[in-house]
Formats: sequence, C-alpha cells, structure tokens
Amino acid sequence: MAKVFNITFGIDIMSTNPDTVHHQKVRKNINSGLLKLRHNEDAIYKLCLDQIDPQLERMRANSEDLDLPNYLSGSLWKILGHIIFGEPIGEEEKKQVDVLTPWFSTVAPYLEVITIFSAIPGVQLIITRLMRLFASFTQFFDISQFNPYAGIQRTTTSVANYMTSGVSENKSCREITEMELNINLCVFLLAAYETTSMALSSIFYFLLKDPIQLSKLRKELHASFEDVQAINDKELMQLPFLSGCINEALRLLPPVSGRFLARTSPGLYVDGIYVPKGVSGSSELI
Repeated sequence: MAKVFNITFGIDIMSTNPDTVHHQKVRKNINSGLLKLRHNEDAIYKLCLDQIDPQLERMRANSEDLDLPNYLSGSLWKILGHIIFGEPIGEEEKKQVDVLTPWFSTVAPYLEVITIFSAIPGVQLIITRLMRLFASFTQFFDISQFNPYAGIQRTTTSVANYMTSGVSENKSCREITEMELNINLCVFLLAAYETTSMALSSIFYFLLKDPIQLSKLRKELHASFEDVQAINDKELMQLPFLSGCINEALRLLPPVSGRFLARTSPGLYVDGIYVPKGVSGSSELI
C-alpha cells in the first residue's frame, strides 16, 4: 500500500521514505504525539459512546433492525476522526472508503505485482505515469480535496496539529508539506479504520454466538467498574477475560491478510534452505 501511494502521488510516506534521517524524525514525532494524546482518548471515546446510547435506545423502542458491522464502523470512523484530525470526518468520505474496500481486496494481488515491477527502472516510469493518470480521473484519489486543516485549526491536541508544530512541545517537523501531512494521516486513518472495524465485527460476532462467554465478559466488566463513566482504556487493558476475547477473535478472523515483500541481502537460510542474495520473498502478515 505504501509503495502504491508513492507511485501514485510521488510522495514518500514514513514506511517508504529513503531518507533515513527524515524518516526517523517524522516517526519519532508521530510516536511522541500519539503518546501525548493518549490521555485525551478516553474523553473522545466517552463523547462518542454518549451519542451511541440514545441511538440504540431509539432503535430498540422502534423495533428497528441493527446492521451491527455498519454501526460499529460508523462509530469507529467518528472516533478516529476525533483522534487523528481533531473532528469527525464526513459520512461521504466513509462511504467512498467502504465502496473501495472490496475493490481493493480484488486488486491487492495485482498491486503486489506492481511493487515488484516498479523496481525495474524502465518499467517503473511506465507504471508511475499510468497510476498517476488513473489517480487524476478518480475522485477518491484526489488527495487535494481531502483537507483536514479545518479540524486542525479547531484543536491543539490532534496528531495533525502536533506534526505541524502547532503544539508547543514539538519543534522538529516544520519541513513536512501539506501534501505529505495529508498522505501520512490518510494512511493512518485507512489502516486504523479497516483493521479495527473488521476486528470489532468479528469480536461481536463470536460473543453474540456464545451467550455463556458474553455473560462472563459482562460479569468481569460489572465487577471492575461500578459506573460507566469510570471506564477507561488503562483499566480495560488489565482485564484478562476481555483481552482473551479480543485475542481469540483476532486469531480466528485476523483483520489483516496479505504479504510484505523483502529482498534478501545478503543471502540467508530459511528453514534449512539457502536463499541467495537479491531474491524477493514474502511472508504472511498474520
């Protein structure tokens, strides 16, 4: 995905930037920014959950059917918008992502082929021009239309604001351009949204299929928190049964399925078989 972004837009994101110094600086600042923002996440979660409860109560009163995966992904989309951009992102952008998700699953093997051939100088030029021509005719890839700065101007605690030195603690990311910022933040958003929404759906699927395990989880939550307002991320991470439910769902239905290509340099042995230098190999992510 990162390589495709690089070919399409001509911009290196963190995982494809060949400048080691710049890569480390951006990575360090983003990690630092995320850590500094952790204390705000609980408030964001509660804000979104406070909006969910009345909606669920209304649907229950009207005996409406609930599309749980879509409902969970919609709530997650709002939460990620708050965390990354400082405000919720529009539903139209979410619909574009949801429409393209099945399409991406279909073309993913071809994207892997593109990344292989893009290493060949002559072929790389042709692929790059074709990809950018395709991007120019595709609304979703018109990255200039996806501008989070309205949200950045309303907050001093978003990752975007932190990266652009809007937060006083950060002084070392001033070289990053608006396009670089948008690309990196979009990658964060898409990666977090797709994987987490799929994980949430699988967790609820397994729990709803097994009322006994769901009852055990409820007992653990009620025993740990006397009030809903007391629930926080730090305490939730300490609950063994909740962690077990999450880990088991991730094992049975992993949200990420794909491969990373790597060129062996120098040669190495894999399971007793020697792979010479320069060979491109891949392994499953999960």
